[in-house]
Amino acid sequence: MDELKQDSGYEEILVLIDGDFSVIVVMSAAYRDEDAPAYLLKHENGAYQRVGSCVIGIDDTWSARISVVYTGEASSEFIHIGDFDSRADAIVHLWQRRRVVSFLPE
Repeated sequence: MDELKQDSGYEEILVLIDGDFSVIVVMSAAYRDEDAPAYLLKHENGAYQRVGSCVIGIDDTWSARISVVYTGEASSEFIHIGDFDSRADAIVHLWQRRRVVSFLPE
């Protein structure tokens, strides 16, 4: 993934990366820059899978959510990590829990 991707009217800005995971902020005309969502991506077999997000709510707090997959099931669900006063705080909490994205017992 390029550090900055420009395509179809949006930009992906790489914020954090550790080899297995990365966080990007997606800038587009759909959002004011300060309201642009952030996504946690898991790198696996040359592909990227979105496994978490930080989005601003109507109350101006940032909601962080992370995906968990249960063993034996093809689907996943998102767990709410918390609501935060800033996108940076939401990203930090999402990043700290990135390793939770795994297969949990049924």
